Amino acid sequence: MNSIKTVFTIMLLLTVFIINAHGVFPDRVAEFIQGDGGGYGLDRFPDIVLGPPRGAGANNGSTDVLSLGDGGIITLEFVNHIIVNGPGPDFIVFENPFYIAGDPLNVFAEVAFVEVSQDDETFYRFPNRYDPDGTPINNPANWSGFAGVNPVYSHPDNDIDPTDPETAGGDAFDLEDVGLEWIRFIRIIDTDEGENAARCDYGNIIYDPGMPGGPSAGFDLDAIAAVNWIPANIPTETPTPTPVKTPVPTHTATPDFSPTPTPSPADAFLFNLSLSSNMFFPGDVFLLETVVYNPDETITNASLYVILDVYGEYFFHPSWTTEHDYQAVTLQNGATHHTILDFVWPHVEGHADGIIFWGGILDEYGFLLGQTDFAVFGY
Repeated sequence: MNSIKTVFTIMLLLTVFIINAHGVFPDRVAEFIQGDGGGYGLDRFPDIVLGPPRGAGANNGSTDVLSLGDGGIITLEFVNHIIVNGPGPDFIVFENPFYIAGDPLNVFAEVAFVEVSQDDETFYRFPNRYDPDGTPINNPANWSGFAGVNPVYSHPDNDIDPTDPETAGGDAFDLEDVGLEWIRFIRIIDTDEGENAARCDYGNIIYDPGMPGGPSAGFDLDAIAAVNWIPANIPTETPTPTPVKTPVPTHTATPDFSPTPTPSPADAFLFNLSLSSNMFFPGDVFLLETVVYNPDETITNASLYVILDVYGEYFFHPSWTTEHDYQAVTLQNGATHHTILDFVWPHVEGHADGIIFWGGILDEYGFLLGQTDFAVFGY
């Protein structure tokens, strides 16, 4: 059983490693309203804005972009992951600005407001300011809280991590600035230019040195990358498996959970997995409880994995199908209880070791915080 546990651990960590190696990007475009003079890149839409950035460095602008047009709007959704408020910036927006003649105080920029939402209905705009008295006029420092200001360095052909705010380039945003703990939608709104130019939070007209005229007018979106994220708890379309015929319980299992372990200060994330009884009969309904002890004083966002081994076939909570599944959980300081209710003990015959559970908890970066040994329950 230890070998099986090792395989599962490696499998989960390998999956997260693959995700991290490529970055986490939006899964779909929820809305695109093209502004005047936009449309460059539509022949590759929507894939052109869903993958990694293809930065061309400090002195060149990438052409792997979608031009929104003057006043254009695009909203992208993270379906398989959600962006969470973690340490430092939480996501990066990549456009294609570049330093004119290599001068870092003279940037060619087409800027946009950035808004975020949990439900695609209520959006929160990041605080922003344009300084009309800044010098020189194209100094990147004149814009704060906007996307489209800083050149992009990350590209699939180089080793620059698109999720590293220190090296990737682009413009980074922290959910702390809008008071949200997590989001799924990001909206980009071109600030327009000339007589139609928008105003910043301080009432100043926003100067945009962008290129007018179609089809490349307005903000040119290259990509968005999540920095702090957790897997989303997406309901499966596969129904919860049930026995072939409704079982008649021979007795009722009553909850008798094991007590929560008392951790010592040196303990890391203790993870305890228990059932409402140690012995079941086919058809019994049982309760499963996980208890995770979080030694950190801060809240930890994590992914909970519970795997049921029935005769060597593995079922994943919460869908209880054979497809990999997990549940996003929030771990407060101390013990966090999670109860899984009303799952029918499967009908199996001759399972020599009883029925076996394994549990694991991964943090928002995909690191294994804690796990249980395979727990065997008989009947």
